[in-house]
Amino acid sequence: MKFKSALILFGCTIILLSGCSASGSERIRTGTAGIGGTYYSFGTAFAGVFDEETDKIELDVKATAGSAANLRLMPKKYIQLAIAQSDLIYTAYNDDTTDGKDTFSAVAGLYPEVCHIVVQKDSDIQTISDLKGRKVGIGEEESGTEINAEHILLSEGLTLDMIDGKNLNYSEAAEALKNGEIDAMFCTSGFPVPVLSDLSGNCDVRLIGIDDNALETIMNNYDSYDICTIPAGTYYGQTEDIKTIGVKAVLIASDSLSDETVYKITEKLFENGTAIQYSVPTKMAISEEYATDGINIPFHKGAAEYYAEKGITVESEEKK
Repeated sequence: MKFKSALILFGCTIILLSGCSASGSERIRTGTAGIGGTYYSFGTAFAGVFDEETDKIELDVKATAGSAANLRLMPKKYIQLAIAQSDLIYTAYNDDTTDGKDTFSAVAGLYPEVCHIVVQKDSDIQTISDLKGRKVGIGEEESGTEINAEHILLSEGLTLDMIDGKNLNYSEAAEALKNGEIDAMFCTSGFPVPVLSDLSGNCDVRLIGIDDNALETIMNNYDSYDICTIPAGTYYGQTEDIKTIGVKAVLIASDSLSDETVYKITEKLFENGTAIQYSVPTKMAISEEYATDGINIPFHKGAAEYYAEKGITVESEEKK
């Protein structure tokens, strides 16, 4: 009996180390962001389109702190598939002082993410400069939101040290803003953001835009940002368009994944694009053209093979 138990334990250990599930499918740990966010919604929706028996692939969705955390975890081989912001991907891939370079490649651009700055409607905060000395939710530590907040503040001559920054996830920040425990919150996500839709339906809030001078500063100093607009009516009580910045959410894959596996992942994404869109609370239009446009790192060879079959040539490179 002890011998049989030892064999079972040994077998389970081999399964875990090999990345295979008990059904024999390849288990791929997928980094998203906090539960309730768009990354997590996308990850769970995408995982749902795989059939372990026929596809032999299982996406094991992991909630993380977000983009920066995913880019740190992938070189450590904790995750093999992840979503991250295009601006952070470019920096991580091209920074020789980090472990990121040559450990991951692009699979597909997914949807635009825009930077929201939210205050209570009756707040005296009218501009980014007014955030000085205030209590501000800046996203979770190691999140893309935190980095975007820093860049937006710098465009107005502020640093994170000049505000009372709070590392809160979106749900925590929305609750704190509603209760008056913080004065403002940053949130970078595809819109409409469910947490902000709920907040605006239960509390009078207002979005702060980024003025033209600050936008010009940001665009001149950082790659991968776009000027975006949050249309009037996106949230309850929003009566005017809000000008801000945005980035692209990008699906990336570890270079440890085989070309065949990444080809299948890419194929499943576009075969099930409509179903995924219905499950994700953002304006998403999954298409091969959007997925390959403006991606500034090489694509995984498996993804490149899929796009080539669709008549789209993308940059990929042989890894060492």
